[in-house]
Amino acid sequence: MSKALPTFLDPWRFADRDLHLSGRLPQAALARLVALLDQPSPTAEVLYQLHFFRDEQRRVRVEGWVRSEVILRCQRCLGPLPLSLSATISLGVVSDLAEVEGLPEGVEPLLIESAEPPPGGGRRHEVRYPSSDLLEDELLLLLPYIPLHPEGACSAVGASSPQERPEPEAEQQRENPFAVLAELKGR
Repeated sequence: MSKALPTFLDPWRFADRDLHLSGRLPQAALARLVALLDQPSPTAEVLYQLHFFRDEQRRVRVEGWVRSEVILRCQRCLGPLPLSLSATISLGVVSDLAEVEGLPEGVEPLLIESAEPPPGGGRRHEVRYPSSDLLEDELLLLLPYIPLHPEGACSAVGASSPQERPEPEAEQQRENPFAVLAELKGR
């Protein structure tokens, strides 16, 4: 059974319940992402699906995906650049950096402090990890460092590739300063 995204995640409790979360979240709820967009849309949404479980070694895992449509600003022509963001999520929840080495290949760490109960038993501290942070972090990792339209699709003047750009006239007519020496040497 799938549930909507709660405000806070407790991955250990969710994994013990083999919890599935799926739904839609307003993009406006992801402040760090919205701050980087050229044209934030009040109706844009983030679609997600998350599965919390324990693997064979009893490690807490989160798998799923997140998707959203964004509009950035092309740094070449300064026009709108629509992008579809889609990430596959494969995380291993760790409470200590030493646990990162034990994660399987292809599984990224999600560091959340105050995790499992103490070794001698007792109560685990309540975990209050903002659920939107998990989705937002995955989407932020997909944003290009320098947003640019693909080659040939940009409306900027002179946006052709370096191979297509003509050489400036001054460079075409520039003489080699050592040409005179080469002539003298040849005599």
